[in-house]
Amino acid sequence: MYNYYMDIFDKLTVGIILLDQKQKILLWNDWMEKKTELKSEDVIGQKIFDVCPRFEEPKYQCIIDKVIETGQGRFLSGALHGSFFQSIPVEVNNVYSLQNLQIEQIVLDYHHYLLIQVIDVTCQYQKVHQIRSFIKNLEIENDEIRQAEIIAKDLAMHDVLTGLPNRLAFMNRLSEIIGKPNKNNDSTAIIYLDIDNFKYINDTHGHSAGDILLQLTADRLKSAIRATDLVARIAGDEFVILIRGIHSREEIIHAANRVSRQFSNTFSVNDEQIAVTCSFGISMFPLDGEDPTSLIDKADVALYRVKKESKGGYQFYSNYDYGNAEE
Repeated sequence: MYNYYMDIFDKLTVGIILLDQKQKILLWNDWMEKKTELKSEDVIGQKIFDVCPRFEEPKYQCIIDKVIETGQGRFLSGALHGSFFQSIPVEVNNVYSLQNLQIEQIVLDYHHYLLIQVIDVTCQYQKVHQIRSFIKNLEIENDEIRQAEIIAKDLAMHDVLTGLPNRLAFMNRLSEIIGKPNKNNDSTAIIYLDIDNFKYINDTHGHSAGDILLQLTADRLKSAIRATDLVARIAGDEFVILIRGIHSREEIIHAANRVSRQFSNTFSVNDEQIAVTCSFGISMFPLDGEDPTSLIDKADVALYRVKKESKGGYQFYSNYDYGNAEE
């Protein structure tokens, strides 16, 4: 009869350990041998905590004591689960990992033997690991997407050649400024500027030289404005400057002459010195318009007047014959 039950235990797809009340191993089925590589003859007669030291932990001793005291079986909760026996590498789906053998329940039979059932949860842990890896990779991917969105947004708001804000960025900034309550009763100036005879420079020196000239112009214009102002490239050789906090016409004339002086020295392009002048028109908020498009258009009209009459200067849209005033 004993051999009959042993055959049954050996055919089970779970681990079975039988202990006496002194916690000595009486039975170690075939499943346990395969999973732990511990032979039955080597462990029978040993105390369970000599084979599995975790059984010496108070929480497991408490469970065993309760089973012996009450005769009631105990299913181990998830909080008590853990790898109980020596882990060995096992191949699952061509991936090697350590087995995770856990105690599922401890019961007391009518002979007062303790029967311990062991299960293999390696696959479950691998699934958890896979899910965690997937979530981690998803988070990395989301971070990369967010970073790409930031870069794309930045590129969409800047001119590739000069690095200056583009027309869209300028219009957005101008909308923000004129949309706020004007507590200081000051004005905002729009300077619409282009390089005189830029097509001729491109034709005689080449487009690469023209690109360098645009980059150098951007640098000089940035140096001519304050931190609170803004310069943008809106198309070709056309630039626009936003100057805030103006309280008098003299202030904008001073700023206009400061911009003009940036073209008083030649530009060094491919070891050549190129003399360049610029023309620009000026519109004022709120005098010449109360929306970005109107202000840009009025400054462009003023620029056109300069180009038509004589290049290399500037004019205001309103009372523009005061342009070119000296500081």
